[in-house]
Amino acid sequence: MYQSLEARFHDLFWNAEEGPGELELLQEFHRLHPGRGLELGCGSGRLLLPLLSAAFDIEGIDLSTDMLDLCREQAAATSLHPVLHHGNIEFLELPDTYATLTLPAFTFQLVNDPSRLLQSLHRTLHPGGWLYLTAFIPHSELEGDVPENQWYPDRDLVLPDQTRASVETRHSLDPESRLLIRHHRYALHSPDDALLDSHESQERIHWLEAHELTDLLLEHGFTTTDTIVNFDPHDDTPIEDATVFTLLAEKIQAP
Repeated sequence: MYQSLEARFHDLFWNAEEGPGELELLQEFHRLHPGRGLELGCGSGRLLLPLLSAAFDIEGIDLSTDMLDLCREQAAATSLHPVLHHGNIEFLELPDTYATLTLPAFTFQLVNDPSRLLQSLHRTLHPGGWLYLTAFIPHSELEGDVPENQWYPDRDLVLPDQTRASVETRHSLDPESRLLIRHHRYALHSPDDALLDSHESQERIHWLEAHELTDLLLEHGFTTTDTIVNFDPHDDTPIEDATVFTLLAEKIQAP
């Protein structure tokens, strides 16, 4: 996952999204909970590098070497020197523990075994440490706003060099097991629309309602202290209607 064009286009497509972003929420989380942190699924540093620029003490870990290479390339153009780890976040084997662990950008939902991940996170946090994670409910797919098992245009963006980046998506749903499978076809076209490069990928996304995720956290030794919808602490959308929600939780006990 997140190789080739998928890695290259990731930040471009994400930054083109409208609506509130997550960076401000992460900044406030780290202000409230100082100490050395670790961002799980840091990718190309889209969130990690701005946080380092703001003088927060944060390291990053990701399974994709392509994404970590992009992070290093972007950091090289600055005075930043991120501490980056390569590894699977479900099997954290780091020598130290951390004051905070963050899983922004729906990283939590990409793992195969959420319970195993939470056990790993519990071991990796200081006693009394803090966990931040963002999740979403795939309302568009569940409500049929996008067609199931059909390819549809997902993103299309003209780059500064006038080449065009695009991605088509096809998805399938298993509501009973709460599994969304998305297939992606990435393409890079020249200004005259000749195909320059392409890449295909698949992602398996698990989802839980906010109260179910809160219960799962408690089962694994975390108490949820706050739930924020749509990256906005002032958004009063009922949690059951929210597409995106962020949970803040404190480590309280051995799972």
